[in-house]
This record gives sequence, structure tokens and C-alpha cells, in this order.
Amino acid sequence: MSYNKITELIQLWGEYEKLYPNPEFKGFGKWLSLQNEKGKAASSAFKKEDHSKKWKSYEEGLKHHHQIKNSNVQIAMLVGRLNKFGRMYAKKALHSLNLNLDEFTFLAAILHLEAPKKSDVIIVNLFEPTSGTEILRRLIKLGYVKEYDNKEDKRSKLLRLTASGEKTIFKAFEQMKKVGTLVSANLSEKQKEEMVVALDYLNDFHVNLYLNNKDESVEEMIEKCAISKK
Repeated sequence: MSYNKITELIQLWGEYEKLYPNPEFKGFGKWLSLQNEKGKAASSAFKKEDHSKKWKSYEEGLKHHHQIKNSNVQIAMLVGRLNKFGRMYAKKALHSLNLNLDEFTFLAAILHLEAPKKSDVIIVNLFEPTSGTEILRRLIKLGYVKEYDNKEDKRSKLLRLTASGEKTIFKAFEQMKKVGTLVSANLSEKQKEEMVVALDYLNDFHVNLYLNNKDESVEEMIEKCAISKK
């Protein structure tokens, strides 16, 4: 490797460190791959959109409403749409367990976190305190979650799954595998791997943003993260 290439790699690592306070080589590799793909597929910035086109039916709207020139907007809209489809499928899959998708993710968080407080579970699931507390209240009422004393802080309670809660969450995992199969449709294994790399990068990026800059405006976030306005 030439000296110039080594210098370029060091500069790229510096850019990556600015985005992620706790950088890892695995994440750096994913980030590099995404930067390379963005460079190949870069489109002109903020083209004027034509919003005059009308859809002939709701079926056409469902299929084509996202087909606009700005790829950044397309990504945001398509991720949001896939989330809605996933929630519809999860509602069907979890119906027999008397759970919805949010309750499933809360149970999963309690299972995987070590002696979590209510606030820990709520933050992991990206909920506001009021709505998150309501979900936990329902799970406690259903007998899936139990509160117990926090010896280190008597003002707060810790959470754990009951035997019924553990039984339910493992049944739910099996149902959600089916949801994943449906959402992934007929993508090839290579397509799935590429999509996971891209989505994993985006998730890491937004987790860092959420933990460190969530109170700032969208404009301030874009500026601070040095996001290219393409």
C-alpha cells in the first residue's frame, strides 16, 4: 500500500471518528463500503420535484407514491412504508398471543437487558416516557412483567419477565421469524446481506444521533454530522 493510500485511510478514519465516538473496525468497514456505494450512485442535489402528477387510483398511489427524484427522500419514505407493512404483518402474527408489536419489543428488551429500569426499556425502544410507561403498565397487568426493588436506588423499580412472560416472548420470537420471512420477500441472500449492511450502518448512525443530539433541530443535526445534502 502506497503512502498516499495510507494517508487517505487515516483521513477516512478521522471522518468516521467524528460520527461515532466509540469507533470499531467492523463498523468502519461497513461505513467505508457505504461511502463507496454513495460515490458511485451520487445524484444531483435538491432537484426541483414535479408534484403535479396525479395517481389514477389508490393502487397506483400505493406502488408509486415514493418515485421522486431525491434519493434521500425515497429512502426515508420507503423505510417508513416497510415499517408499516411490517407492523400489519406483526399484528396478525402476534394476535393469538394477545400482544402487539410494541409490547413484543418491550418484552424483548426486558429479556436482553440486565436488571433494567423502566426508563432503560423505554429508551431502548425509542418511546416517550408517558406512552412507554403505559405499555409497561399493560404488560405488568397481563402478568408478563414483574417489578422488584432496586437495592441501589429505592426511588426506582427494576423489571424482569415472569415465567408467563418468558414463555410468551419465545413464542413471539417464532411468530416474528415468519414476519421477517414475509417482509424479506424473495430477495436473494446476497441482496439480504447488502441490505443488512446498509440498514445496520443507518441504525448505528441514528443511535449515535439519538444518544448525543436528539434535542437539536434537523438542520443542526445535518450540520453537526457533516451529511452531504444530496
